[in-house]
This record gives sequence, C-alpha cells and structure tokens, in this order.
Amino acid sequence: MLIDTLLKPAVSIMNKLPFKVKLIASIAILFLLFIIPSRMTFENYVAQRHMYERQLTALAYSGYIQSLMQSLQTHRGLMNGYLHGNDAFKKEILSNEALTATRLHELIDFDRQQFNVLKSEAHFVNVLNTYESLKWHSVGKHARPDEIFQRHSVMIASLIKVFQQISTISFFESSDDLKIHYIAKMLEDKLLELQENTAQLRGLAVGYLSTGTMTREQKAQLLSFYIRVKSLETVLVDNHVLANVSFYDAIVQETTRASRQTNHVLNIINKHLILSDAPAYDASRFFNEATHAIKIQVALYKILSNTYHLLIEIKQRENNRQLWSTVLGFMAIVLTAFYIFMAFYRSIALSLHKLQRASQQIADGRSKIHVDTQANDELGDAIVAFNHMSERLDENISFLNGYKMAIDESSIVSKTNSKGIITFVNAKFCEISGYTEAELLGKPHNVIRHPDMSSEIFTTLWQTIKNKKVWHGIVKNKTKSGDYYIVDATILPIIDAKGEVVEYVAVRHDITELEKSKEEILRQKIDLLTGLPNRSQLLDDLKGADKPILLYLNIDDFSSLNDFYGSHMADTILKQLAVLLKDIAEHSGCKPYRLHADEFLLYFEEGVLNTLNSQEYIDTLINDIENAVADCDSHNCASLTLSAGVAFYTNTPLYDKLLPYANMAYKAAKTGHKKFLIYNDTMQKEDYENNIRWIQKIKDAIAQDRIVTFYQPIIDNASGAITKYETLVRMLEEDEVISPFFFLEIAKKAKLYTKITKIVIDKAFAAFELLDAYDFSINITIEDINDEEISTYIFDKLKQYDHCHRVVFEITETEEIE
Repeated sequence: MLIDTLLKPAVSIMNKLPFKVKLIASIAILFLLFIIPSRMTFENYVAQRHMYERQLTALAYSGYIQSLMQSLQTHRGLMNGYLHGNDAFKKEILSNEALTATRLHELIDFDRQQFNVLKSEAHFVNVLNTYESLKWHSVGKHARPDEIFQRHSVMIASLIKVFQQISTISFFESSDDLKIHYIAKMLEDKLLELQENTAQLRGLAVGYLSTGTMTREQKAQLLSFYIRVKSLETVLVDNHVLANVSFYDAIVQETTRASRQTNHVLNIINKHLILSDAPAYDASRFFNEATHAIKIQVALYKILSNTYHLLIEIKQRENNRQLWSTVLGFMAIVLTAFYIFMAFYRSIALSLHKLQRASQQIADGRSKIHVDTQANDELGDAIVAFNHMSERLDENISFLNGYKMAIDESSIVSKTNSKGIITFVNAKFCEISGYTEAELLGKPHNVIRHPDMSSEIFTTLWQTIKNKKVWHGIVKNKTKSGDYYIVDATILPIIDAKGEVVEYVAVRHDITELEKSKEEILRQKIDLLTGLPNRSQLLDDLKGADKPILLYLNIDDFSSLNDFYGSHMADTILKQLAVLLKDIAEHSGCKPYRLHADEFLLYFEEGVLNTLNSQEYIDTLINDIENAVADCDSHNCASLTLSAGVAFYTNTPLYDKLLPYANMAYKAAKTGHKKFLIYNDTMQKEDYENNIRWIQKIKDAIAQDRIVTFYQPIIDNASGAITKYETLVRMLEEDEVISPFFFLEIAKKAKLYTKITKIVIDKAFAAFELLDAYDFSINITIEDINDEEISTYIFDKLKQYDHCHRVVFEITETEEIE
C-alpha cells in the first residue's frame, strides 16, 4: 500500500534505534511541531487585537458621522420648506447650522486623534465645500428648491461614502461572527440608507405641502422614494440572527417602533400626496412626524452600535483567553514532557514483556492465558483483549442468537432448500399468511403466491439468487383466507465452504398500509366532481415538462350562474365542460385539469399550439367550447362564456411559475374586457399597481363599514321551500356592489382577510338574531380553520349566540384539503 511505502524508510531507521531513543526523538519532534502553531497563535492574537481596536474606532466614527448626517438631513428639509415659501423655518435653519458646525468640528477633531484620513478624503472635502455653499446666508431666497435639495442629497451621499471608506480601512465588517457582520452591514449601509431616504421623503413632502401643488413628475419622484423607504423598512424586522444577544429585546422593541413610525409617515404620503389630487396636509406637522421617525431610526442605530461594541468586547476577551490558554498550555507541556517520557517508557516496557511471555505460553499449547496489567493505554487494551478472547467468542455466539431472535420478532422470515421447498417459517410468517407451520413446511412458496404477481418477476428472482446474488423487491402475497398483504422482501443465498448454495433465507417487512397510503395519495390528485386531475397533479406534471404552454380558462360570472340556477345545474355545466376538455385533449394531445370551482386549465407541450399560431388557435378553441357547453331542461337553458390567459415556457425557466403567469394574463384580459391575453412581463407591474389600489380600497371599505353581507335563499327543489340562507360577502363602492372575486385574494395577501371574516361573522349573526325560523350558512376556508384567532373567534360567537344550532359553516368550493 502507499502508506506502507511512505513509512518504510522511517520504520527502517526506527528499527535500528533503542526504544528509549525512539521515545525521545518522537517527543522532541512533537514539541517542535507545537512551537510552530504557538507562534502563529501569538501572531494571530496581535492581528486580532489590532483589528478589534480599529473596528471600535470605526464604530466611534459612525456615531459622529451619523449625527452629522442627521443635522444635514434636517437642514435640507428646512431649506426645502423655506424655499417653497415657509419663512417660519428661517430661525430653525440658523439653529441647525450652528449645531451642524459643532458636530462637524467634533468629527474633524476625533479624526486627527485616530485615523487622520478626512483631510485627504475627496468625499469629505466635497462635503465641506458643498455645505458652505448651502448655508442660509449663501443661498438666495429665489434659489431653485429642487436644485438645493439635490445638492444636499449629493452631499449626504458623499458623507455616507466617507464612512464606507473608513469601514474598509478599519475592517468594520470583517468577522467570522454573523451577528457582528450583520450589525456592521446595518450600520454602514441599510440604516443609513433608510434614514437618508426617509429624510429625502421628508424634504420633498414638506416642499410640496408648503406650495400645495405637485406635478406628475414630482409625484413619480415621491413614489420612487416611497417604494425605496418601504423596501428598506421591511429589512428592519429581519434580525433573527441577533436572537442570542443581550440587547435583543430592546432591538426588537426599537425596530418595531421604527417600522411603525416609518409606515405612519409613508401612509401620510400615500394618502395626502400620492393618492390625492392636491397636497392637503400641514407641512410643519408632517415635518415633525417624519423627524420623529428619523429620531427613532437614530435610536435604533445607537442600540445596534452599542450591541456591536459589546460583541467586539466579547471577541477581545475571547482573544485574551485564547492567548493565556496557549501560554499556560505551552508551559504545562514543557514541565510535564520529561515526566511523561519516563512514565511512558516504563509502562510500555513492562507491558511488552508480559505480552511476550504470554505469547510464548500460547505457543506452548495453553489456550486460556490471563495477563495481569494496570495499564490503560493501547498496550493495556491489547492485554485486556488477549485475556477476554475466549469469553468474547461465547459472547459473539450469544449475540448471533439474540440477533436471530430480533429478526424473528420484527420480520417475516422463511427458509427453503435449494429447490425452493419451505424448511422453516417464523411465527410472524404464520400470523400474516394465516397458515400454520405444519401447513407450510414441505410446501413451495407458490402456496402464498398472489395472481397479481407476474411470472416474469419470479423468473428474475430465481435467476438472481441462483447466481449467488441477493434479490430485493416488493411482493404481493395471498393469505389463506384469500386476502392479500404486501411485503418488502430480501432473499439471500446461503453458500457453503465449497461455494455452493445450500439454502435460501427470505426476510420480509409488511408494507401493506404504506402501499395503501400511496394509493390514497394518488386518489387525492383527482378532482372528485369532474374526474379531472387537480392543481397538485398539475404541479407534479410541470416538474417533468419540456416546453409547456398553459391555457388558463375561467367561466365568466360563474357565481351569478350558480346563484340563479342553483348548484345542481352549475355542477352539471362543470361536468359537461370537463367532458369537452377531455375530448379536446384526446385530439390535441394536451392535458386537462380542474384547478378550482370554475377554473380549468389545458397543458400543452409545444406542437399543435405554438407561438406562431397561438392567437388563432386559442380564439377558435374558446369559441368552440362556448358553443358546445350548455345545459337545458324543460324550464331553463344556461350558456356560458370564457375568459382565458396563456403562459409560454419562454416566459420563465421556472415552470412552476407558469400557472400564476397564466392567471395574471387572465386577470389582465378580464380587466381589459378581452377574451384572452398572452402573458408578458409588463403584467407584473400592472398587477402590482392594481394590488396597491385595491389594498387601499379594502382598507377604506373596512374603516367606513362598506364590507356588507347579502343572503341568498337555498330552495328545496322538491318542496319549493327555503331551507336556509347562504351568507355572501360584497364590498360597496359608491353605487357599485363589488364581487369578492376582485378583492378577496388581495385581502389575503395584504393580511386583511381575517378582519373581513370577522365582519362577515358579526353581521350574519346579527342579521339572524331575530330570524329564528331559518338556518344560515357562512363560507370559511381551510386557512380560517387553521387560524387560531378565527377559530377562537367563532367558538366565542357560538357561546354567545342562543341559536348556534342554526349556524352552518361550509368550506368554500375552491379549497383543496390535503
């Protein structure tokens, strides 16, 4: 072997040396090898100590720069308001300039004592020059507000770059501790950006509120800052990496305050500036609100600074402990090396002599030899192993018997001779098959063979084990009563000393319930009403797709059809549509699916449908479906129209996203009154903007009590009597009643769905408080059932309601229970 070849020269030399010399040489080499990493430890200690000191210095810089930036941001906001005509800000501007000058001198004095880099730092020089030109006495009353605001922003951006440069030279982010790296990134980047963007929002908004007018371009600029601040605000709460630090509760509390106040400012901007035709809010009041948000952000900045300082101090103490541990360890090794050498030499020499004498006794024919030893090293272990050799043999035999018992108790075991005749079965074999041992011994395994098992499987089985290989597979067997059971079987050939097979051992595990569970899971991927595959099956099919094209189909105003004609006719139409889609699939090679109540989908692989013929093909397909699907009886005749959306595999390499893309195209077609549309990237932006508008509409409707309930009577077809009323939720907007199709899914995404559910429950219970002659139903979702808040709310309502037996909670048709 390679190792033996490499060791051969060293072993040859060692064999020529006395044992004592070997020990001395080995210890000396190990001692030298210890000195080298010890030196590296000392060097590492010095480097780490220097880095920690520079990191703490950079942290101090961050405090000075952050305070100066806050002053400059305030100056920018005040100047913007002043130049927009609010003379009341003059006094505050002059006061701010005095404070800014003080903070600027403090930073310069601190830098002279530390890194002394600001005097040659181009960005800092730019800050000084720009600030002098932006002071009140240097800016004319008629200066352009937007130009002054932009120059302020450029100056503050330069100041942030100053700190980033200091962070680089001080290794501010360098650490193997994720907490330190996270806090450094927040202090150097995220929090400063949040504070600056909030301050810019404050400045712009104060200016627009002061003048009372805004252009379209100004609104777009304000929206851009709004989105940026909103994005940065969401970063605040992602602080789980700090969960183990001592200040974590304070960080969470301050983060919550900063997030809440920032969102408050954003809501003012959204309501009174972005969504308003004309700015309508007091400029001074808004300035105070925004300033309060920035102050909270500054407070959070300070808490994170303190946490960073604490973590660096902990690192410094760990570094010191490591140094002392190395020093003490080195001294201990020096003091004990000689003592260990002597003890080691005497211990090994004595043990080797005992083993040498015992080996000679075994050579003389004695089988049970006991060697006394007090050594606990490897040689001692060797002597103990020698003493227990015969005992271990008995133990191994006992272990094998126990292992056989364990297999008999947990597995289905049988043995056959080389011809396949059963020679042994254990109790579990008899229990599961229903046969007695006497009925099985001497019989071939065909006695339990199930007719579902093909002969090819057993042919392969016998070929494998006759070739002295192990066979493994799943086997379905028949019991004595005619029932079946399924086993995971392993069959091993037992080979004698001559290499011949003498018998076969089969070990099986009962997996009947597991196989039944697999069949049940397969059934859960089929829609029970139409027999079509459901959404879960579609997602599985897309995993193996090549060039998929998804055609999403939705029945227009299906809820109204269901309300007018009743659920029986609606179900009949859905079944007819499913039959038609199956027929289309047979002729076009696509696959049909039912996603929800009135939502269907056709999955094509590029071929019959492609990018060149998609418009004409889909238009014809929808027209054919609309003309073919109708349900008529002696009293009524219902027809339907469809809207659709299409997504091509070229839209994304992630095929599981094609379904939401097709749905997005359908919504765009629905909104634009088109029969269908093909997905493109602009729809995502339009969908996002639409969501923002609807979220605000929903919030306003909740606040103004415009979430209302309607009650649809459910008629017994046989008697014509009303059996109950179904509660329907709608939203009122001016004179329009809006279907939940347009707002319920968006409410879920905006976390407003729970409020709407509670409103529906409250109004339904109140409406039927006096109508004790009728039952009524309320639709809920699986999310409602799993939501502890909603579940508790329902139970509390039922306890308060005298006629709780009249309430029916129904799971919506669109739900799928896994």
